[in-house]
Amino acid sequence: MSHAVGTLAPLRHRSFAVYFWARAFSSLGTAMAVPALVFALAERNAGNGIAEQFSGVGLALAGRQSGQILLTLLGGVVADRYSPLRILAVTNSVNGLLQTALGALLVAGSPPMVLVVSWQWLAGAVTALSVPAAQGLLTGLVPKPEMRQAQALRTLSTNVVTVIGPALCGVAVAWIRPGWIMVVDGVTWFVAGLVFTRIRTAGPGRNVTRRAILAKGLKLYASSRWLVLGTGALMVVQVAREGVWLVLGPPIALHTPSIGARGWGFALSAQAVGAVAMGVLIARLKFERPLFVPMLAGAAMGLPLAFFPLIEDWRTLALTSLLAGAGLNISTTYFFAAIYESVDGNFIGRVMSIYATAIALFVPVVQVIIPFVASDRSSGQCSVALAGAALMLATAGYAATMATTRTVQSVELEEPELAPQRARTGQA
Repeated sequence: MSHAVGTLAPLRHRSFAVYFWARAFSSLGTAMAVPALVFALAERNAGNGIAEQFSGVGLALAGRQSGQILLTLLGGVVADRYSPLRILAVTNSVNGLLQTALGALLVAGSPPMVLVVSWQWLAGAVTALSVPAAQGLLTGLVPKPEMRQAQALRTLSTNVVTVIGPALCGVAVAWIRPGWIMVVDGVTWFVAGLVFTRIRTAGPGRNVTRRAILAKGLKLYASSRWLVLGTGALMVVQVAREGVWLVLGPPIALHTPSIGARGWGFALSAQAVGAVAMGVLIARLKFERPLFVPMLAGAAMGLPLAFFPLIEDWRTLALTSLLAGAGLNISTTYFFAAIYESVDGNFIGRVMSIYATAIALFVPVVQVIIPFVASDRSSGQCSVALAGAALMLATAGYAATMATTRTVQSVELEEPELAPQRARTGQA
């Protein structure tokens, strides 16, 4: 019982509770919209064969990733200078407009691929400005002693809606066109953006008047060996999952009668179930080497990919995805916890934006190239399996480098321009 009370403690703060439920609502729409877009593009190219379906999905996802990569570093600087809530209110509203418009275009017919890719690029650019702000917002919503519980609740809500969203999408696409699901997602973004305008943080807001210097964030990042090596490992994870798995997986699933759209949706939901289950266990787990066992367990993320050529039914895919979800949650939770515990709060926005840019750097390139490498179902399955093997080797290799590390190195860097402000406000 004490574990439950501790975990739910941040919800006693009204501002965090409102933010929590608004974010969960918009995340549910997104959890349905992402597979809906993939199915819409696969449906658009249904008469052209699986290779064209690979290409369409890859181009759209690459468009979104490239937009996000180009502006994520700017998003970190913006998040360290202006109010995170103001940033989220604006970006949520813009995302709502983009998703609603694209959904309407898909419902009306088959928009040109260049328009879909352009729309996705804009959505990625908006996301790039919002992610660092969302990651740094908690410092203004809950007291520092409750930071980890707040982070755990935010992750748990994401995983829960990810259980429901893909399954609902898999069922819904059998009855309605995928574009309608994207319209619903647009509405959830609008509602969340409106709610964010009603939230008030304690104090003047994080880093509103601080001059953010990206170069200092880069210097701080490069000074930490565990952070750089971990980012490299998670870069491989991101390429395998986002660059290969999400591009080739859905079309192959559609061409496998025993899996299909519903089976793919159930697999994504099973992954989220594994993440939720691990999220409950994490509160009771304590490791002497915080980045060894969690990152070693993260190798399970590669299971559905590595064994994909052998999987012929949705149940096996769902089981391996369940284990992958557990590995994803424990590895990323402990890695992010290490960042929050070791990095000066003045740099969180920039550090997280550098991390997000680095892990996604090669994803768009792979998303564009992989459809040409995988020209049919068989080569697509082999490409996925190789990506899964690389993922497992990268996470296990990083875990091996952290096998003897009991505490992570603190990452600190002074910002001289803050000294006058601290003197004026009496801060130590």
